[in-house]
Amino acid sequence: TMYTIASNTKLFTAVAAGMLVEEGKLTWDRPIKESVPTIEFYNSYLNNTITLRDMLSHRTGITRHDSIWYKSDYSTKELFERLKYLEPKESPRQIFLYNNMMYAGAGYAIELQSGKPWAQFVRERILQPLKMNSTVFTIADILKQPDVGVPFTERRDSFELYKIPYYEDQQGVAPAGAIISNIEDMSHWLIALMN
Repeated sequence: TMYTIASNTKLFTAVAAGMLVEEGKLTWDRPIKESVPTIEFYNSYLNNTITLRDMLSHRTGITRHDSIWYKSDYSTKELFERLKYLEPKESPRQIFLYNNMMYAGAGYAIELQSGKPWAQFVRERILQPLKMNSTVFTIADILKQPDVGVPFTERRDSFELYKIPYYEDQQGVAPAGAIISNIEDMSHWLIALMN
C-alpha cells in the first residue's frame, strides 16, 4: 500500500545534503552562502550566519511562511529566490521554528551543488541503491498505483472522520514532504539508517 510519508521526506533531504557534505560540496557549520553564493536571506547578518545545519534543524529564526508555497506552482528555484523576503522572528539558533521553506532552499542547494534536481539526486543516490523501487515523488505517480492508502482524520470537537485530500503536486516544496512510499521500501530505508 502506497502512502504519503509527508515530512518524513525531510530526512531524505538531510541525508542527501550529508552526502554532499562528505564530498566537500556543502558544509554543515559554515554559512551556507560560502558553498551556495546565490542564496540570499533577509539581511547580511543572516547571509553571514545561517548554516545548512540551521536550515535543516529549524533554527534559522524564520517562521513557516507556508502560504508562500501552499497551492502554488512555484519551483524549488523560485522558492529559493524568495528566502530573501522572509524576515526573521528571532536570531538564528535561539528558538525552534518549523520551516518547510528552508527545506525547499536546502533542496535547491542540493541541486546547485550536485547538478541534478533534488528528486533525481535522491532517486539515484538513495532510492536506487536501497532498491526502493516503488517510491515516487508526485501525486500523479501515486494515483497510477492499484493500492493506495487514503488518509483520514477526525473533525475537531467530534468523532466524525473525513478523508484528507492529497496535496496537489507542489514540487517547489518537494524536499520538505513529497515522498510517497510503502512499507517494503521504507523498511529498506530504516535498515540502512540503523546500520
